[in-house]
Amino acid sequence: MHFVRWFLTKRYAACILLCMNSIDDLFKAFGGTAAFGRVIGKRTEHAGAMKNRQSVPLRYWPALISSERGREIGLTSADLMRIHAARVDDQNEPLEAAQ
Repeated sequence: MHFVRWFLTKRYAACILLCMNSIDDLFKAFGGTAAFGRVIGKRTEHAGAMKNRQSVPLRYWPALISSERGREIGLTSADLMRIHAARVDDQNEPLEAAQ
């Protein structure tokens, strides 16, 4: 899904097309693992473990949403819930019957 968000900065109005459907997309939106770690106040290795697990613990969501980048892209808790729910849905898809 593509989400178009409008936001107003001090200098200009802009439209951002967000294609955040996964944890990987979330990390890309924040500029990578190191930048993501800085936003949540953790080392790059810690952020990398979250990326590998494909899950960001709830306690870090407020930092992501209230960060400068989070505000720029209009990140909300609903976005984070949708990304995590999509991950759970992918894991729960039934396996095709063996033939």
